[in-house]
Amino acid sequence: MPFLNPHAASADHHRPSRRAVLGAAAGLLTAGCTVRFTSPQSQSSAAALTLPDSGAVLPKEKVSIRWLSGGPGAKSNYFKRLVPAYHRQHPQLTIEYDELPNDKIAEVLPLQIRNGNADDIFISAIPLPQLVAAGEVAALDDIVPDFTAWRDNFPFGVVVPGINEFNGKMYGLPASTNRVLGNLMIYNTEYFRAIDVDPSRQALTWDDVRNAARKITQRGAGNYYGLMIAAPMLSGLATTIAQLAGARGVGLDYRTGTYNAKNDHLGDALDLLLAMKADGSFFPGWASLTEQEARARMPQGNGGMIFNGAWNYSVWAEQAPGFSYGVARPPAPETQPRGLISYSPGGGNPYVAYAKSPKSHQAVVGDLLHYLGTDAGQTTWALSDGSADPAWSEKALATARASADLRPQDKVSFGIYDDLLRLGPSPQLRNPQTDQVQLALKPVKPSLSDVVQGVLTGQISDAGKALRKLDDQSEKALDEAIATARKKGAEVSRDDWRFPDWDPTVDYGAEHY
Repeated sequence: MPFLNPHAASADHHRPSRRAVLGAAAGLLTAGCTVRFTSPQSQSSAAALTLPDSGAVLPKEKVSIRWLSGGPGAKSNYFKRLVPAYHRQHPQLTIEYDELPNDKIAEVLPLQIRNGNADDIFISAIPLPQLVAAGEVAALDDIVPDFTAWRDNFPFGVVVPGINEFNGKMYGLPASTNRVLGNLMIYNTEYFRAIDVDPSRQALTWDDVRNAARKITQRGAGNYYGLMIAAPMLSGLATTIAQLAGARGVGLDYRTGTYNAKNDHLGDALDLLLAMKADGSFFPGWASLTEQEARARMPQGNGGMIFNGAWNYSVWAEQAPGFSYGVARPPAPETQPRGLISYSPGGGNPYVAYAKSPKSHQAVVGDLLHYLGTDAGQTTWALSDGSADPAWSEKALATARASADLRPQDKVSFGIYDDLLRLGPSPQLRNPQTDQVQLALKPVKPSLSDVVQGVLTGQISDAGKALRKLDDQSEKALDEAIATARKKGAEVSRDDWRFPDWDPTVDYGAEHY
């Protein structure tokens, strides 16, 4: 972890170079790459938002804290309400909010940390175990007011050892649940109407999707193509449709506790994508596109469909309000899926507190995170974010789903989540000491994403061999991490990763532990 140098931080957290640090990472602050605003800006919706008193002892002097989040997307709506409302209630306190795509944050954040100039709150785009091990993030136990009562409000599976809790302390607050599908089929209704296919009325199979993409590409005559895709999106799409074909997870099969990237269902999914590529249905230049670039091309009419998430809806509503699109379930080999999709406990959009922030800043940080971790804050999040990053609070989620302002595409998305997503097992919930394994676990390279991209670009000719090697390396990495944890006194074994009673068609809830 060369970028996490605990000796690099200056005692002066208020460096004027912060803007330069953000801008230096590959010209990130170009049009469309960032969203930025501060507390004094006026938002009409802010008047309706009043934050309850958390009991935090806030500074009386003027303090400006910085918050770096992922985006653009629906979550921007939450901050557009929160930032001015907080300043209105506490005029001496200002929130300086910046937003970048998560992959760009992963570039910027190491530089900020190395310079001792990270934001007071930032989304954990670097693996949280690394940040905790390096002492770069503060335990929320120490800064969130009335922490124990606040922590007890979370439902099962939100706070998980090894994910956002380490050595008995909580380091990351997930703003949302992982019960979300990032590979919804989002399609151009005009193009699908032209080929007489309506995904809202019939569940499409693999063959249906391939044929539709081919027909749209033919009609496009070089102006648009059947599938809008970018290389970084391929792994998620392949694993999603493999699970709908019957794969028990892709990566680790919790029934046996062994890695299973090499499985027939993923092989079949890769064959489908290779066939669509051979048909000419992939948008040209897909191998060099970023996900953000692919998403932006859909409302421009460059693609018939994209497999992505509901976070597109609010962006398109703002940037291309005339774009007509529908949302459908990703395809399965037959009309009815052979399997369902597992999601992990722990939550999404994990926000952390920078350990080197001044105490006055941490008091404000604790107050803001306290609000986001309550039913009131979760309701604001849910109403702002819809199905893009659903709230983990069931009460808040019910309020959002019943809202008259919920867009039709969000309603469809929520229904797909209900139908296809089930909570999977967690070694960390079974044995909290496995958090020590997570701290010791080293990422395997090439990753599953690297292998899938290599297969589709033609750099890897034998997918089965590459996936088998990935499984072998993953097994070795896990065994080594377990051995390291055991040497440090953790009582862990490979049995912690085996759940023989796991049925992927039902939630693996608290009653199973």
